[in-house]
Amino acid sequence: MPNKTIYIKDSDVPLWDRAQNELGESISSAFVDFLKGRLESMPKRRKRGKLDMVQAIDGVLAEINATRNLDIERHPSWSPIVLDANSVNIGYKLHQKRANPDRIMSLIVHPLDFDEDGQLNRRTRKRVIAEIEKFWDGRSTCQHRLVDTTRVDIDPNILVHCSGCGKPIGPLFLPQPQGDIAPRAITVGAVPVHVACPFCGHVYSYRTADMEFHDLGTPDTRPIPNDRISAHVRRVCGVNGCQRIVVIHTTVKRGSPTSDLMQAPSGWSFHIFCGQGHPIGKIALTEYDCEGAD
Repeated sequence: MPNKTIYIKDSDVPLWDRAQNELGESISSAFVDFLKGRLESMPKRRKRGKLDMVQAIDGVLAEINATRNLDIERHPSWSPIVLDANSVNIGYKLHQKRANPDRIMSLIVHPLDFDEDGQLNRRTRKRVIAEIEKFWDGRSTCQHRLVDTTRVDIDPNILVHCSGCGKPIGPLFLPQPQGDIAPRAITVGAVPVHVACPFCGHVYSYRTADMEFHDLGTPDTRPIPNDRISAHVRRVCGVNGCQRIVVIHTTVKRGSPTSDLMQAPSGWSFHIFCGQGHPIGKIALTEYDCEGAD
């Protein structure tokens, strides 16, 4: 049997001795098992981003197939690709197994619509499911359909649930870019949005995965209070002279005077950071600019 020598630090000798006494097996066997596990996981770790995005789509298809018995899959002749040099959007080809004639859906998804765990965010996932069910509902006869989930009209008012008390906070108005590209809320992607809960006063950062969007033209089923309007305050960070602007969104009751919004930050508890990574704290109310109240 071949011999291999492993050198360990003096400080690790007690751990080595304990392992020999408690594991009930040879250290060499345990080490070999560890190496096997690391080697098997390496390809997944190296390709996690791509694999996660592909698995996310496959997961949506599996869910649809289980509930609708459609037998949809990513077309085996096409791999997911970045569409062109001017875009980071990813294109997928979907079809129904053993269908004759073969009908194709070209699906375009923005990579930032995948959350940190690799799954599609709620808005895009809902859109993809609806489009697939519509294309394969038994009534459509077109051979090909392009579905670009990056081009949707989104209500600029979003809803989040407070990370502190769990209550719904909305409507929160977020300006959207204008131009040839259809509006997408500025929060789509990695930009955090700071929101102060009007009920418990805690201020947290929220990302796309935390937000509930409404696609215009569809019923809005979100639990948005109908007696509140969007408002926000602006201030500089102020830590060590940092001049980064921090925008904090919140809501106020309709008809509330601006003075109520101007006083609100005095009761807030901050759990956010500026763009430079400084923890935000309380500053004088005179340093806040307010907008949104009546």
